[in-house]
Amino acid sequence: MKRSLTIFFSLLLFFGFFQQKRSFIQTRYEDVDDLRNHPAVLYINSGLPVVICPDDPAIWKSTFSHDFYEAFMSWGLDLRCLKQLAMNSLIYSAMEPEEKERALEFWRDKWKKFINWLNDYKVEQAALRR
Repeated sequence: MKRSLTIFFSLLLFFGFFQQKRSFIQTRYEDVDDLRNHPAVLYINSGLPVVICPDDPAIWKSTFSHDFYEAFMSWGLDLRCLKQLAMNSLIYSAMEPEEKERALEFWRDKWKKFINWLNDYKVEQAALRR
């Protein structure tokens, strides 16, 4: 099924008075047949902060988690990149600074629990193979 995926990324401009300002650029690619060809992976590999934003989830009957899964699988990301994408969703959100910090703290706690669970799972699987 063809669907569009909207990617926002911020880019620090290096010239003149723009040097200290962030410029948010929206890149929208309609009818992406194969996300492996989506240029967002180039932005990520170039160190640009990328945020995945669900595009019309009610119409496409998809979730935020599904968009992250598609990006993770299509772009060959590792957990480090997945973590940064998720953090960027909070860092570059429109929340007030105090709310943003609370959200990041909550998210970091959940991420730590997820990594601990993942490590425990890997140990259990290794024990079962013996």
